[in-house]
Amino acid sequence: MMTDQEALDIVQALVEGVDPFTNEPLAVESVCVNPAVNTALNEASQALESKIKAAARRASLPSKAGAPWDETEAQLVLQAYEAGDSIKEIAARQQRTQGAIRSRLVKLGVLELA
Repeated sequence: MMTDQEALDIVQALVEGVDPFTNEPLAVESVCVNPAVNTALNEASQALESKIKAAARRASLPSKAGAPWDETEAQLVLQAYEAGDSIKEIAARQQRTQGAIRSRLVKLGVLELA
């Protein structure tokens, strides 16, 4: 199966008017040189770039980012915060983002929106 990066490399070569396998210029009569096709290839290239960036962003998030909360986890966050743990420490331990911890503490009534 082809990776998104491999697909992007091929599409970008075609946009640039180059055969992605030989690096030779495409023939003038190549369909990829057609302005409408080239515009479509540009759109595909941008979509692939966005997909790759989104995947990288998701991969950098903690494992429980976006997962539903349960009452037990919320109470652990509250207890840790009340014990003096920093939001950064709690987030790392709970595998959540710092924003998620702040939001949960606001919901629990111990923090105000900033």
